[in-house]
Amino acid sequence: MSKKIILVIFPLIIFFSFHTAQATVVINEIMYDLDGGDIDYVEVVNQGETGIDLSTFKLLISNSTSNHTINSFSGSPVLLSGKYGVIIPTSSISKYVDKWGSSGNIFTSSFSLPNSTAKVEINDGDKTAPISSVTYDSSQGASGDGESLQFLGGSWVSASPTPGVENQPSSSSASDSETSVIPEDEGTTPSSSNITKSQKENPTTKQEIKAKISVKDFSFSGIPLSFNATAYGYSGEELYSGKYFWNFGDGSSKEVKDNAQFTHTYFYPGDYTISLSYYLNPLSQTPDAVSKIKIKVDPMELSISNVGDAGDFFIEISNKSTHDMDLSGWSLVSGSKTFSLPRDTSVLAKNKIILSPQITGFSLGDKNNLKLLSSIGEVIFGLDSVAIKPPPVSLPKTKQKQVSISTDLDSKKNTEKNPYTESTNLGADLTSTVVNADGVRESSSGSFIYLLFLFVFLGVGGGAVYFIHHKKTPVQETTKDFEILDE
Repeated sequence: MSKKIILVIFPLIIFFSFHTAQATVVINEIMYDLDGGDIDYVEVVNQGETGIDLSTFKLLISNSTSNHTINSFSGSPVLLSGKYGVIIPTSSISKYVDKWGSSGNIFTSSFSLPNSTAKVEINDGDKTAPISSVTYDSSQGASGDGESLQFLGGSWVSASPTPGVENQPSSSSASDSETSVIPEDEGTTPSSSNITKSQKENPTTKQEIKAKISVKDFSFSGIPLSFNATAYGYSGEELYSGKYFWNFGDGSSKEVKDNAQFTHTYFYPGDYTISLSYYLNPLSQTPDAVSKIKIKVDPMELSISNVGDAGDFFIEISNKSTHDMDLSGWSLVSGSKTFSLPRDTSVLAKNKIILSPQITGFSLGDKNNLKLLSSIGEVIFGLDSVAIKPPPVSLPKTKQKQVSISTDLDSKKNTEKNPYTESTNLGADLTSTVVNADGVRESSSGSFIYLLFLFVFLGVGGGAVYFIHHKKTPVQETTKDFEILDE
């Protein structure tokens, strides 16, 4: 009996200990907008008494639906009690090492942190049950000034970066004007996180109307990007009416009323500055709040990279970009067949997914017409094309050559209609071409014809003169020099 009790209690102890260890992982520092460095990172600390393997956890950012895997890069994947771990985007790891070195417990993951606002969460695989969760906003500081947001003295402040080590207060973190943020898992509402220290001490301080842009800090060319904005009144209350004027930095703009959500597509890769002007009174010409944010648009490098054969017609979709791609609502189409990718389907950066024919329902006969469509039905890639909307190709000019061929054919037709002579530019070379009965073209020079004509003319003319002259001259009778005598 006692053995049975031990067998039941022992797994429960292990299970309880494991989850107790998980609950000790706490987000401690966030670098979301390093000035000119383009290096993001999330620092966590183990506040428990036992070691935890951080590579068994997941990282979730609100700009993506993917639960990002955390991979050990250097140091130990196990964080001992009181030790720190730094999670860095895979695409920025070389820049991070160049700036801060590779010592300590360093991890990589396929994520990015928006420069405006985002929620950062650590979970054990269940996205709906975060272990540690923090929402930051650019109004809190550390926005392009070389500093990071750090949890110090029970609140989040802007201070000099301390990746992998204990946070240290700086002169800027002690400023009364800095914004204080409390982690969401401590029960603080987002509205209270927007109130500065000086406003708490002096509630009569006049506040300003603010407008906050909500958009990912990166996108892909040719893919619609979702935009939204929120305006806050003098007391920090959310405003639900007014006019929003957007400038997307690519030559286009849009006016939206009452905070409507919409999408915009960037057609070319590059860095763009988005500007938002908010008007509390839609008839006003002067904005009550202006906000700006920078985003990066990368080339869209998604393709159907491989397909199977008649025995196993799988479909392989590859993502060659440095960011994860969310394919929720995308579809594969061939003729009358359509397969819709389910919600939360994503392809990790520099990775691929392979779809079985037992799931898609496609066969080898669908290969030639197979296409990948975006969530708005735009063809992104097809096996009969190389990319979406290829640039126009300059074809060689052949019109002149075709005209020349047509002329030769016309000449041949004219010859067939009149098989005896084919005239050319007589004024140029005084030549003619005669076609004999055998169909052989014979040419003679103009000078020979001219001489022949002159010879005939002189001959005929001379004969005519002689004839006329002979006819007019009378024949004289000869004088008789002798007399015939009659005998």
